[in-house]
Amino acid sequence: MPCPLTEQEIQDYFFKLIQRVPDTFANDFVAVMDMQYPWNGRMMQIPENVPGPGQQLPADAPFYGITQQVRAGGISAGRIWVPAAVPQTDENGHQWYTRYIQVIKDKPGGQQGIDLLWTWKYESGNAYVPICGDTPVPPTELEARVKALEVQNEVQHLEIEDLKARVEKLEQGGMTFPKRIALKSLANGKIVAAEINSSKALVANRDAIGPWEQFELFVL
Repeated sequence: MPCPLTEQEIQDYFFKLIQRVPDTFANDFVAVMDMQYPWNGRMMQIPENVPGPGQQLPADAPFYGITQQVRAGGISAGRIWVPAAVPQTDENGHQWYTRYIQVIKDKPGGQQGIDLLWTWKYESGNAYVPICGDTPVPPTELEARVKALEVQNEVQHLEIEDLKARVEKLEQGGMTFPKRIALKSLANGKIVAAEINSSKALVANRDAIGPWEQFELFVL
């Protein structure tokens, strides 16, 4: 298949490669991940050599940059990495150009750690970016950060415009802010006062509204 350009495409490629389907039997995942699969005319196992800190996979990396984690003794851990252009910094200050995906999960109602299903669960890392030689060169870290900031700015702009529209609608309906209000308890029908009693809780024991029974409502 062509180089996967999105995370959905790299997910589809992975399951097509191992000839499995999400949410189906995965108790044999170790054998599946240990198998060799075709890559550019060669039969190869999905690599275990995850790029080290600060390293990015080359454009001709096998399996479009998919790598896997193995435990002691070379046993698959059911976890893979796909390439990312923006690194994630771990607790030791190391930067990793990968996106961490869990590909097995416990079967609902089954024995934990024994009865498993295939899955695709994001765990950590930044967005998947294709590294294949037949696709445009991935953006640099700076370009990716600028793009992320542009997206964040657009989202914030939309949120601000939505808030302004809500306030304008309230004001058009005759509600101006700050608005002076009083509060009435549903429990005893009394008016709430700003006086703090011995338990440091507001009291609701007034029959009339005076200065201590009035509050101002603000839109934040």
